Amino acid sequence: MNDDHFLKMFLSLRKIIQSMDIHSKKLLKLYGVTGSQIYLLRIIRNSNDITISGIAKKASLRQATVTDILSRLEKAGCIIVTKGSADKRNKYITLTEKSESILAHSPSFFENDFITEFSKLDDWEKNYLLSALQRISQIMNSK
Repeated sequence: MNDDHFLKMFLSLRKIIQSMDIHSKKLLKLYGVTGSQIYLLRIIRNSNDITISGIAKKASLRQATVTDILSRLEKAGCIIVTKGSADKRNKYITLTEKSESILAHSPSFFENDFITEFSKLDDWEKNYLLSALQRISQIMNSK
């Protein structure tokens, strides 16, 4: 095994995480929500009568993580959480006007520079990068 490959991989992943964190803080400053929160708001907007577990499944996140993010969104006035009429254990999520307004501005998960540069790539290169990231994710999440 070559430790140099692992180090380079780690540093590259760390730079990606840092960049996304910085952008998420900018989103928080501009819109009052983070990138993760916008991601969940979009899932809710594109789903009818979705529960917390349904959001977790669509977002590929743990239910506890989704519950934590949704709590912050509820405190911020971006969502309404209601109990199911048939089964009180189910909680359904609805967007508020505030979150609809945020989503109307279509804030991006990525910096505009990234979007511009990525858009310039040929389709084969976009697919290659996507495949590589999906494979890395798969490797990191294997148990």
